[in-house]
Amino acid sequence: TPELLISEAYRILKPHGIIIGTVPFIRDVHQAPYDFLRYTSYMLDRMLKDAGFDQREITALGNPFDVFVLIQELFFSWWMDLTSGRTSVRIFRKLFSILTRFCAPTAGRMPPTKHFPEGYGFVGIKSVI
Repeated sequence: TPELLISEAYRILKPHGIIIGTVPFIRDVHQAPYDFLRYTSYMLDRMLKDAGFDQREITALGNPFDVFVLIQELFFSWWMDLTSGRTSVRIFRKLFSILTRFCAPTAGRMPPTKHFPEGYGFVGIKSVI
């Protein structure tokens, strides 16, 4: 399990050793700050803390626009498979692609948010024993 992996990393790290990782997360965070059943920033922080890491940093990756673009691509890939790539679906996909490129210069500058990220990066530093 990921918890065992992080605990083992803590065990084998030398003092001041660092664990660095990322997890995907293409959803909204709900029940914050008590969402411990998925790999939210809250769950990652709890896992690092439980393993013994005193210094922890969790960073949201991507922004809501990045999530929108990714979900759009996943949706159209699914729809294309479902309809055997019908022309109408290809047209819709192309229109959304054009709309996305048109919005990207503005929406792509949205700041990352821990409530609707594309994933999380995490760092844990083992303290001196």
